[in-house]
Amino acid sequence: MRPPSTSQSVWLLLIAYWILLTGLLVTPQPWNFLGAFQDPVKEAIELGLADYVRHFLAFSLLASLAWSARRSRGWPTNAQFLSGLFIYSILAETIQGPIPERTFQWLDLLANTTGLIFGWSLPALLWRHRPSPPTG
Repeated sequence: MRPPSTSQSVWLLLIAYWILLTGLLVTPQPWNFLGAFQDPVKEAIELGLADYVRHFLAFSLLASLAWSARRSRGWPTNAQFLSGLFIYSILAETIQGPIPERTFQWLDLLANTTGLIFGWSLPALLWRHRPSPPTG
């Protein structure tokens, strides 16, 4: 059996991360996956700026992986992939409504969206400005 190609590896990593992220977003108490935290620590993170930073970083990583996977195959188009990620972000927030201890929050959706834009734009910008290989 051949080892997976880089393209396949990136797609597998994207799918694995997407599943993990979805699990964390729809779990009533995602903190249980991250270890035991004292209530004041959880409250400080969930009620402060750290919660939005967490959403921003999670969706930035998702978008960066998606950009790499999309680039490796050339499909779907950028607009299709980004639209799908944005719809996923909306669904992830909406699904939290009926889950105990979870709520839909507009600011979380904003953090998700800005994370998607940043996570997609940064690797695209870095790729565009990469040094050219030396010609010999």
